[in-house]
Amino acid sequence: MSVSETYSIVVNGPDDGLTIAGRLAASNGALIRWAAFWTADLDMTCVSNPTMADVRHLVARAADDPLCIHWSPALYTSDVGPGAPWISYVDDRGIERDDARVYGIELAHNAIPLTTMSDRPGDEKLGYGPTPGAGWALHLRAIRDHMTEEQLRHWLATAASVPLASVQRVRAPDVPRATS
Repeated sequence: MSVSETYSIVVNGPDDGLTIAGRLAASNGALIRWAAFWTADLDMTCVSNPTMADVRHLVARAADDPLCIHWSPALYTSDVGPGAPWISYVDDRGIERDDARVYGIELAHNAIPLTTMSDRPGDEKLGYGPTPGAGWALHLRAIRDHMTEEQLRHWLATAASVPLASVQRVRAPDVPRATS
């Protein structure tokens, strides 16, 4: 049975966060899909498919406003880039299995990552913004079948080049849903 989980990786500011997220993205065939910040009155500035220079410019412009930078592999038919590669492990019988995938990486400042109501900038729900938070945070979503949580945490720590203790499974963030 597949389980979808959210993991957090400790980051120390924007440079560290962008570096770690970049390593994870490279290991998972993910591209920066969008970067956005929201002012107090929910005016949104969003750049689709930004370059790293665009992202750094938005980080500087956002100051203390909530900011999210979203990476993902190709998930939709309109997406460019590779699909999410399988993460393999060796099971108890010594058989290598393709088992897990990372399908969303989000770095946020003064916002809780992965709490916007959309994962693509063309969706009008993105304008509602993320759940407010404090400081810098990096979360990712993964799906796994038989691989243990510990095996996936180890793989993520290795891919991100961070200590294993800095990778923790966290409760999936609550995302308010718009009502019609």
